[in-house]
Amino acid sequence: MTEVISVRFRSGCKTYYFSPGQLHIEAGQDVIVETAQGAEYVTCTEGNHPVEDHQVCLLYTSPSPRDMRRS
Repeated sequence: MTEVISVRFRSGCKTYYFSPGQLHIEAGQDVIVETAQGAEYVTCTEGNHPVEDHQVCLLYTSPSPRDMRRS
């Protein structure tokens, strides 16, 4: 099992899992994740929780105030 956060992209209804690394992320918090199309600004729908290893993607970073103004 791996600790993850659940996120949802703005236009989607599907939930994706990303590893938070050393960060503690809570539901409703905005984060930046790395995707195949590059960095994406998303909202956490469920804070740190365990899932099976094969369901995990990598968390990029928490957004800076500058990132938050762009969204």
